Amino acid sequence: MQMRKAGSEGFRVARIGLLMKKTLNLKQLKRQRKTEESIPYTENIQRPRTRGDCIDGARPCPWVSCKYHLYLDVSTAGSISINSPVPLEEMAETCALDMAKRVQSFSEIGRVLGMSKQAVERIQFYALQKLSHQVKRKDYD
Repeated sequence: MQMRKAGSEGFRVARIGLLMKKTLNLKQLKRQRKTEESIPYTENIQRPRTRGDCIDGARPCPWVSCKYHLYLDVSTAGSISINSPVPLEEMAETCALDMAKRVQSFSEIGRVLGMSKQAVERIQFYALQKLSHQVKRKDYD
């Protein structure tokens, strides 16, 4: 797997030396759509609807619109954040559910996601904190 040069294709470099995600806002996407030819969508391709449908599917996973795909995220405002500086075809891991199935360390998760071990631990801490607040709120309701 070959890493792209830092700063190429709009990826920013964090102070710790890891590549940060590239974000395309809605205006950029509309401008880009006008200049490029659109790819025809084939109606007869069946997208997987459940985990059982895709568990033995092709890897790297081609369904980047899936919420568990690690290549990109789409915000509620419609902007797209590309999480990986490497092309989709070269990604070692593309599915968060595949990663969660295996037991992994924080450093291994950070390596795949392009984050430090401490950043992954911080995300886990805030996620657990948010869950505990929700559980406490339901106990009182």
